[in-house]
Amino acid sequence: MIRGWLRSRRRRRYLREPIPAAWRAWLEPLPHARALTDAECARLVAFARAFVEEKRFEGCAGFVVDDEVRACIALQACLIVLGLGLDAYRRVRTVLVYPATYRRANRSATGAVVSEGDAHIAGETVLGGPVVLTWDATVHGGQVGDDGRNLVFHEFAHQIDLLDDYADGAPPLVEDASYRAVIGREFEQHVRAVESKKRTFLDPYGATNPAEFFAVATEAFFERRDRLRDKHPELYAELAAFYQRRQPLDQE
Repeated sequence: MIRGWLRSRRRRRYLREPIPAAWRAWLEPLPHARALTDAECARLVAFARAFVEEKRFEGCAGFVVDDEVRACIALQACLIVLGLGLDAYRRVRTVLVYPATYRRANRSATGAVVSEGDAHIAGETVLGGPVVLTWDATVHGGQVGDDGRNLVFHEFAHQIDLLDDYADGAPPLVEDASYRAVIGREFEQHVRAVESKKRTFLDPYGATNPAEFFAVATEAFFERRDRLRDKHPELYAELAAFYQRRQPLDQE
């Protein structure tokens, strides 16, 4: 109870304060912030400062996490929850950062055949565990804002989806049945297009499952919003209604 009260007070204080010089320097290169109003920029920095205070960052494979690394990740992660509120990340406790794509053992089974090998990973989200990012992809996402690919957006979209412990592309914050109907239909159409080897506006990786489709659609919504609206108007409308709602900074 006391911890929650202190957290809420800190979040409100950040929102009242002017943007610190260091944070303004970290914010300015972010292409996604250029379309934000001054009030939205202040809200984003307040969110990001609170995120850095409340989450643990750890470097992996010799990578050193400094204030700029924390800020770069936090600003991108918090941009997609400007409307939802920081409570959307209440289950995130740790962010692990590798310098670049890393390898780990991968074991899969198809029928009676079991395959083992190495998987090359750029990032991942673990249910009940950390968000794992690679720094080179994080920097790219913070510098290029219109290619439809942003590792931080993608992995933190999974965290939003997993709030109810189900990676199904329908976060528990969604209460409108029309969202589930639209995103389900859009996913099925995307799968058919990918299977037919057609060029798709959305990343083909979104055909993997509904959870990946939601993460890929989130990337497109924040990176290529106008084109998403033209190509997938119903999907755009549902994502806009979801992400652009406005919750208080200190939502519990």
